[in-house]
Amino acid sequence: MQSHDDALSLLGDRKACGVEFFRNAAHAMCLQMDCRWAAIAQRGENGNSATLLAFWDGAAAAEPFAFQLAGTPCEQIYAGTGADNHFFVSDGVQDRFPEFELLRRIGAQCYRGHVFFDAEGRAAGHVLIMDDKPASDDPDAVTFFQLVSQRVGAEYNRWLAEESLRDNQRRLTDFAESISDSLWETDENHRFTFVSQYLMPPEYRDREPLGKTRWELVGGDPDGDRNWVQHRQALDNREPFRDFEYAVPSEQLGGKRYFSVSGHPVFDPDGTFRGYRGATNDITDKQLMLEALCRSEERYHHVFDFANDSIFIIDPDTHRFLEVNESAAQRLGYSRDQLTQMTVRDIHPEDDLTHIHDAFGEIMSHGASMFETIHTRKDGTKIPVEISARTVKLDGREVSLAFGRDISERKAAEEKLRQAQKMEAVGQLTGGIAHDFNNLLAVIVGNLELAEERLESDPNVLGMVDSALRAAEKGAELISRLLAFSRKQALSPRTLSAGAIVTGMHDMLRRILPETIDISVATEDAGAISVDPRMLESALLNLVVNARDAMPGGGTLTIETADVELDYTVTQDQREIPAGPYVRIAVSDDGEGIDAGILERVFEPFFTTKEVGQGSGMGLSMVLGFVRQSSGHVHIYSEPGQGTTIKLYFPRTDSEQVHASVDDSHAIAKGQGEHILVVEDDDDVRAMAVTMLQRLGYAVTSATTGPEALAVMKDLDQLDLLLSDVVLAGGMDGPSVADIAREKYDGLRVLFMSGYAHTAIKDRKRTEDDYVLLPKPFRKTDLAKAVRDIIDA
Repeated sequence: MQSHDDALSLLGDRKACGVEFFRNAAHAMCLQMDCRWAAIAQRGENGNSATLLAFWDGAAAAEPFAFQLAGTPCEQIYAGTGADNHFFVSDGVQDRFPEFELLRRIGAQCYRGHVFFDAEGRAAGHVLIMDDKPASDDPDAVTFFQLVSQRVGAEYNRWLAEESLRDNQRRLTDFAESISDSLWETDENHRFTFVSQYLMPPEYRDREPLGKTRWELVGGDPDGDRNWVQHRQALDNREPFRDFEYAVPSEQLGGKRYFSVSGHPVFDPDGTFRGYRGATNDITDKQLMLEALCRSEERYHHVFDFANDSIFIIDPDTHRFLEVNESAAQRLGYSRDQLTQMTVRDIHPEDDLTHIHDAFGEIMSHGASMFETIHTRKDGTKIPVEISARTVKLDGREVSLAFGRDISERKAAEEKLRQAQKMEAVGQLTGGIAHDFNNLLAVIVGNLELAEERLESDPNVLGMVDSALRAAEKGAELISRLLAFSRKQALSPRTLSAGAIVTGMHDMLRRILPETIDISVATEDAGAISVDPRMLESALLNLVVNARDAMPGGGTLTIETADVELDYTVTQDQREIPAGPYVRIAVSDDGEGIDAGILERVFEPFFTTKEVGQGSGMGLSMVLGFVRQSSGHVHIYSEPGQGTTIKLYFPRTDSEQVHASVDDSHAIAKGQGEHILVVEDDDDVRAMAVTMLQRLGYAVTSATTGPEALAVMKDLDQLDLLLSDVVLAGGMDGPSVADIAREKYDGLRVLFMSGYAHTAIKDRKRTEDDYVLLPKPFRKTDLAKAVRDIIDA
């Protein structure tokens, strides 16, 4: 063993420091103590672990590592075991510390360690040696370890101080390199003597700042600028200044670059003023952001104040309105100041508050909610609204932001759609029933007429037949109204003058109205319309009867016709009629008027406010169906006590040929042996039509289906008229049969019969004279006239 001085000299001969010094110390301990391993360990801050700063393994330094102190001989050093925190195990160290796996891995037998301290006297770490053979307890070894630990402790504290200094230097360097400010210094005349970074725009960087004042660099007239004048006064008064802002033109930015400068006066110890030191910060981005923020806030206030929807900012705890926009105030009838003194509860009806409470609970739970509710205006009126609300942060606190949209128009449209769908469903049902019932009535009416001809000699039976015919005709009228409502009645439109129709009905209307009701008719020179004249008269008659019943004490009935132009606004409000030229027929009374609740239902079939037996409830529904089937529109306006006005709008036609209103001729025209082919799939209707035509003097051939009719026509050289149902069984409809028949018989006349209107005829895009329609059920006179008119045409 060397002397302690010789061993310690190994630590300093190489003038090593830091980690290199610790490696040398470990090497010196191995040589001095003639052992296999030596190490320098740093104790962790929590005191439960250690990290090797250096580890000498026999002949070379090994990589250091970290380990836990618990269950190791190193733990005993810090526990104060032995003299001056010295711990020694001469043999069997593995057995004494079985949890320390390192001892078994390297085969250690003995262990010796000693603590070293930091500058505050705390145990900072320890030095240790281990060997693979037992060692004797040499008293000099304790002294040696005390000296080594002192030297290691001193070096450790110096190393920590240098590391701290280096950290500070690196920190300052990082700050200096990353700082966005330009550091500067000026002399007593405010001219730059030092500038760390020249943060002027690129177009100014060819100017040397040293020896110049700031205002000489940026240009302009500091004497004429109030801010610069105040700044120079502060400099002349040698006052510290902070955040003096100025701007310089910048071609690179296409505008200005903004700076903020702060400085402090510098004096010698004797009080002599030497100038200023300070920093300049480029605040262009902040300034531009501030300007953008101002513009954004301006846009926000513009949107907030002028948004069409109501906007509410609500305290989620108290439900008080923190802020509302102008739309909310106007819609609710309060001022904005009044609303900010109110809560959500104040604008909702009592029966809706539970719903609102649940909605706010959903907002708080899920952050957003959308629901419909009712707002109560200051005057008490109710507004249906749709609310879209969510939780947002405003000025650092959570609030509820709610948008309210008035959905009154949407609700009205939805109700109108529901009503239209209901009416459509009823129309489909009534149309289907009426179609089949018309065939039955056709058989009943036709056969009753045939029976009537043979019973002229028996007055009693003839009276019964007449009664049955009248009942059948009433049934046919009811079915006609059902078909009119469902827009499936068989119409025979003609180009007519609405004014002529109204004028022609004047005498008849006078007879059905009591003397207490005056009639006022105003027919302007209105244009022509294309309608079925009989159905138009029937519709007007229904309106007049309703007006009469609404004026039991007398009054005035007014009927007016006029040309009108419906524009987009009107038609969009009605949603059922395109814009364009129309003829309007208005029927007005000054009677009792109709309540709003009843007004919504007046066009429903079978709805009536009259006593049982006083009305069928089909009058207005028939009017509505007929007008719509004629491509027109109906509008009703009524107020209780003020009377009612119903306006019928029909598209105005440009046709110059205007027919007479209604032909009332009832003469039965006979046939002259012309040949008629009857095509009808209903056996009873077909038999009845054949019999009638034969008695009228026509030669008749019949067929059940379209294919059968085509087969019959192969054997017919001459055919004067085809009388066919529109809808046929067998795969072909009446118009298809007619098209093929006209190819065979040049100039063939065609007459269709049907229980309801069908698009099969309209789809052929013919003129109104190409295909004539005979509605079912029909009387013998109707059939005779229709056949004779079309053959003679």
